[in-house]
Amino acid sequence: MDSGEQASPSSGASTKPVLLICGYGPGIGHAVAERFGQAGHPLHLVARDADKLAAATRHLQAQGIHAQGTACDLSDEAALQAMLQAQLAAGGIGLLHWNAFVDVDGDLLDASPAVLAQSLNLRVVRYLQVVQTLLPLLARQRGAVLATSGVMALQQPDIDAFAKDFGILAVSVAAQHKANALLAQSLAAHGVHLAEVVVNGFVQRTPAEAQYPATINPADVAEQFWQLVQQRQAHSRL
Repeated sequence: MDSGEQASPSSGASTKPVLLICGYGPGIGHAVAERFGQAGHPLHLVARDADKLAAATRHLQAQGIHAQGTACDLSDEAALQAMLQAQLAAGGIGLLHWNAFVDVDGDLLDASPAVLAQSLNLRVVRYLQVVQTLLPLLARQRGAVLATSGVMALQQPDIDAFAKDFGILAVSVAAQHKANALLAQSLAAHGVHLAEVVVNGFVQRTPAEAQYPATINPADVAEQFWQLVQQRQAHSRL
């Protein structure tokens, strides 16, 4: 279902590739939207909540950014396929930001197999499905895939001790981190760059801020993504 928000007429046409943000939210997703939108990239935001999405596109349009949105549950196969087919028909996508995840904590010994499967599905399976489907558009633009990762993906004793209480999140982000390393190799053959930012902490202006000390400014993460995409050298940055 489309959010009904169309691009602001004042933003004008752009020759820069469209950035598709899957899993748009008020933290990193919004910061990336502002950073790339202010640089002239048209935006297409994808999130579950149609009302919040409409408000977000209006906010971006008020800044003169060419933005529109589609309400879609990325874990829903039929909804995801419909969104992807619409993107293929429209063309123009040259940048993909995957920022979708299931926010869950708890020890693995208490983890629900169904929730673990849901988390892995969103972090890895749907992510790869979107990359595979949009690859022709990304390759045509010699574009980039941006992937939000987290420090719990890394295997170090101090990190593992902390991540024990976020078992499902840690396992799924670790799987995505490995997928990113492999994708960086595979996408390069198509002229597409993989840019992963490993976020080391809880992000400000997100729901996590109400429960945990949030030390990460999402604008700093967005700038890291911007530099990785512009330089097209490194694939991952902590």
